[in-house]
Amino acid sequence: MAATLCVTQGSPVILGKGTKVFASGANMSMVCEYNSSSMLTQSDIQKLKFYDKNGDEYDGTRNFMQSHSMISSNKIATTLTKESLGRPDAGTYQCRYDNQEAGKFLVTVAVVKFTTTPDEYNMTAGDKQTNTLKCNYVVEKEDSVTWDKEELMWSREDQPLSARHKANNSVLVIENTEWTDIGPYTCSAKLTWGGVGNPSSETVSTMVPLNGAPKIGKMDTSKNVVQEDDLEIKCDVTGYPYPSVTWKKDGQPLTPNKRITLSSADGKYTNAILNINNLEFEDKGEYTCNATNSVYPGGKTATIVIRVKDKLAALWPFLGIVAEVIVLCVIIFIYEKKRSREMEDEADGGDEVVNSDDHKGKDSLLHPDPRMASTREVYALLAYIFCWPDASVNVDPVQLRFYDGDNKQLSEDRGFRRTVLSSSSSFVNVSLTKDGIQAEDFGTYVCRYDNTNDSSFIVHVGILKVNITDATYNLLMENKEDYTLTCDVIPAVDTETINSEVTLWFKDGVKAENVSPRHIVNGKWSDIGPYTCEYIVLWGSNNSSFQWMVSFNGEARIGSVSVSFNYFQDDDMELSCPVSGYPYPVVTWQRNGVVITPDNRITLSPDASGKYTNAVLNIQSLQFEDKGDYSCTGSSELNTVTSSPIKIRVKDKYAAVWPFIGIVVEVLLLVGIIVVCEKRAKRKKEDTDVVDQPTARKVSCFKLRSKRDMTMEGVVL
Repeated sequence: MAATLCVTQGSPVILGKGTKVFASGANMSMVCEYNSSSMLTQSDIQKLKFYDKNGDEYDGTRNFMQSHSMISSNKIATTLTKESLGRPDAGTYQCRYDNQEAGKFLVTVAVVKFTTTPDEYNMTAGDKQTNTLKCNYVVEKEDSVTWDKEELMWSREDQPLSARHKANNSVLVIENTEWTDIGPYTCSAKLTWGGVGNPSSETVSTMVPLNGAPKIGKMDTSKNVVQEDDLEIKCDVTGYPYPSVTWKKDGQPLTPNKRITLSSADGKYTNAILNINNLEFEDKGEYTCNATNSVYPGGKTATIVIRVKDKLAALWPFLGIVAEVIVLCVIIFIYEKKRSREMEDEADGGDEVVNSDDHKGKDSLLHPDPRMASTREVYALLAYIFCWPDASVNVDPVQLRFYDGDNKQLSEDRGFRRTVLSSSSSFVNVSLTKDGIQAEDFGTYVCRYDNTNDSSFIVHVGILKVNITDATYNLLMENKEDYTLTCDVIPAVDTETINSEVTLWFKDGVKAENVSPRHIVNGKWSDIGPYTCEYIVLWGSNNSSFQWMVSFNGEARIGSVSVSFNYFQDDDMELSCPVSGYPYPVVTWQRNGVVITPDNRITLSPDASGKYTNAVLNIQSLQFEDKGDYSCTGSSELNTVTSSPIKIRVKDKYAAVWPFIGIVVEVLLLVGIIVVCEKRAKRKKEDTDVVDQPTARKVSCFKLRSKRDMTMEGVVL
């Protein structure tokens, strides 16, 4: 709740008052703001405080804390906080500025104390049971506060109440209770006051639990996994209060490490998920999860047996051949990689990172002295002049003229311009303007009709002369030199007086010290940029504000860039120019010394800060013609600097496949040679076995056949 105190004609005015309701044990925070038509100081912050109805300040002795802050030059705020609010904290709270009774802001705080009765789910009875939750409350408040209506409501956070949930004011009856009904229920008291014309309401809540003992769902009794796989075991636990899970392996507590981690399930059940990365043989065993909560410390357990198999068990017969092929592939791959790198180094002369700051200024023909400060004068007008006579008949616009304090007409030969804004037979409206005002233009200006004093209008004009001194960062004395930015405002006024004036400094919207000049000690490169000097003046009855920009300049410079990048055809490329400086340099890009022109594939965009135009180069779907030496140039009013070249290589998108194809071909040739040699060796061995058999055996064979077949015998002979 925020209360705003405003000042109108010097007196505080109450903008509103009301009632705030908190639950007992909740944290309270209230904010009171104070606006003033005049400027406030740091000493005024402590004057805005909270008091009780007896006028005693809320302080640390009653566990209250008041914090003060200044929001703007004429606006302050105080925040009152207390943790764990109790019934004695109910009552009337007052916010006063300078402990003044007039204009105080009143808030009535009511504290609701809940009394609850939880219930417990009976696992044996199942869904045939009925559970009852109770919630009562009392309100500690001021006697002057009366409620138009009090309501007590029941709800659940995760799901709506069903038809089985019967709410009767302070009692919630759950019929045919299911396991999903356990959990926290919210009992909310809604208090309404203010009448029909201006109703207000507050709702405070407390939690009433339907408890349930930990329950673990169905889990596998065993699981087979492979060495170096990742394993996840989830203990499918439910219950309320939400159970916490502990794990054991072979009866011993399981301690998490780099490979073994525990995490929560559904954000409720602590350590319900066990993860083991890169399984080893020693991870096999019997894993047990035990789920307990504060109501049922005994808990429930579930066990699973994990078996870890060697991932290479089926591959042992082939490991020798695989090892030979792998060694051969590695040798070929290293050779191809080394040969490709040598070819690139011969073409590029090697890769290195170059800091373009080491070459700053080489592209500039003339540099200003970096320590030189520039001073300039500007002027501002404290009044704007319009004039019109009283209504009469046949008004002549020519007769309405302006004069200075010496009754000399302010005419065009003195640089003034008189303009008729509107005119009729009975009315004329004329304005007076001048371009290029100077300090001597201040004074009393008089508007007369027909040069008579009967209808004259007097305006007092003040001129602000502002001496602005910029600064330029000295790169040769980085972080070692002091700088001064000046915004010296010299008001020139006539009869009106300056009631108050203040100068504020800002950089990037952040307020700096309120003095002029602005001193920067041991200036850093990050200090450069535009600063805003704001001058606020109360002149007579006029409150005016003026702003001027003061520059802390820095020559354009470019940070470190990599000397080369490798891309594949059809890739997208993005290069960023690490340029900095003020005035903000504009970036141009070159490829092989030729300025890059954007097209449908090439785009230029500012950097993330939006300060450096064209600092990011994007090329979509790279082609071979996009390769070359890229450089970026940053140009400002102070200098021009160019980065070292960045060599971009564009390779065939299938370039990575060719070495692999070569390896495959060489492996196939090797396998083919091995197969042919093995077959020839096997055939030669078979032939050798036939030649070495006994001769007698062959002769007897032929003789046997000769007895049965005389023709064969003749052939043998």
